[in-house]
Amino acid sequence: MSVPTTAGARLPFFLPAALSLLAGLYAATRLVLDEATTDRVAGVHGILMVLGFLGTLISLERSVALRAAWAYAAPALLGAGGLALVAPVPRLVAQVLLVAGCALATAVLVALWRRAHDDTTITQVLAASLALGAAVLWLRLDVADLLPWLVGFVVLTVCAERVELARLTLPPTAGLWLLAFATAGYAWLGVAGLGWLIGGPPVSPERYDLLVHSCFLGFGMSMVMAHAPVILPAVLRVALPYRPVLWIPLVLLHIGLLVRLVAGLADGHTTPWRVGAFVTIAALLALPASAIACVLTGRRAARIHPKASEPAQVSP
Repeated sequence: MSVPTTAGARLPFFLPAALSLLAGLYAATRLVLDEATTDRVAGVHGILMVLGFLGTLISLERSVALRAAWAYAAPALLGAGGLALVAPVPRLVAQVLLVAGCALATAVLVALWRRAHDDTTITQVLAASLALGAAVLWLRLDVADLLPWLVGFVVLTVCAERVELARLTLPPTAGLWLLAFATAGYAWLGVAGLGWLIGGPPVSPERYDLLVHSCFLGFGMSMVMAHAPVILPAVLRVALPYRPVLWIPLVLLHIGLLVRLVAGLADGHTTPWRVGAFVTIAALLALPASAIACVLTGRRAARIHPKASEPAQVSP
């Protein structure tokens, strides 16, 4: 197998991540409408979003960085695991695929670390090890029991990616964009951390909602949005220049999350809470829509001002 280098060759590894995101949002919708639903997809909402979507996306980006054909087995297995979660197959099939994918993703990061002995890469090795631990433990435990492992995976990965992003030469227009995403994301992470520190592990549905979604939505997904204009061009070989339309998912995400969490703590999971939850779902759907808009406008601008739409480059 040769190393996939074109957008067409890498797209099959990216699509399962996108499908896991859509399935995860479908599951979220079912849970918002009926928290007691027995829908099998709703029951794996968290795993779909963290391992199926984020895990596949992150492992694909790292596989591209390693430039080794075998590394692409990691996003392939994680993507297949995400799809198996919603397919009519035994859950064990998906669990085994996710364990294998996380193990290979960890091996990819170890190979990257051996190449450069970089602190950010060894941090990502630790993060991937936590994802692997979560996948293994899910064979016997409930998802709620895996929260420390999944939180560690997301937080360590994002923080390491932020350090790498600081080494890039970015267009001046991206400064305010990155500042807004980073500040808002770290604020939500602080909310989750303080809530966990003061109140301990979540027991009530309201506290669970606060701690889980302030971390994974407010912090994790916010940073995914921030990194998109840099990571997607590297992975899919398409220019994704900064455009004001990218603010739409950001604003929707944080307004919806604030309404959701405040309403949940004040009055439980009633109509205002559901409104906030649906706004956050809309924000995550708006992300790919705004990205497509940026790609199309970027191509138009590239024909007129080629250098204005070039993606960020790593500084020497």
